[in-house]
Amino acid sequence: MSLCECGCEKDAGVYKNYGKGMIKGQSKHFIKGHRSRPRKTRCIRGHDLTLPNSQKGHTCRLCIREQKHTPEGKERARIWASSPKGHAGARKSRLKSKGWTPEMFKQTLLEQGNVCALCRKPFTEGDPAHADHKHVNPPEPRGVLHRNCNLAIGLFRDNPEMCREAAAYLESWSDT
Repeated sequence: MSLCECGCEKDAGVYKNYGKGMIKGQSKHFIKGHRSRPRKTRCIRGHDLTLPNSQKGHTCRLCIREQKHTPEGKERARIWASSPKGHAGARKSRLKSKGWTPEMFKQTLLEQGNVCALCRKPFTEGDPAHADHKHVNPPEPRGVLHRNCNLAIGLFRDNPEMCREAAAYLESWSDT
């Protein structure tokens, strides 16, 4: 039995046919499709490239973490976040996590007439639009709300009955 020299430690087998550079019955050096040179086991800083410590087997997570926490790394991240490309990418990522795309958000905002779907007040620079979504997997977009309107729905755990009870409670204590 000959082990694959890429480092996967699987049986590489033997050659079954004659071919260029092959001898029938000779041990193979690599499994078909595996790399012809051994895998790196350490990053350039000497950290082990084990599965939990690597991204796709080649980027060291410890090095990435160290770079993020250095003054230079923090400054690089701040500059990227403040750039138009970095800001747009972060916004797109936030919307995607809620089941939205930037195009859907713009379209919904136009359909709502640039007002909150809950309180019907217009969005301002001080009180901007936020994407609301149903808390299921995957998230389902619902509408565009003010931040506080969205938080209020979340605090009532998206439960309409709790919202009705809260409204009844407030009405029972109103002076008018």
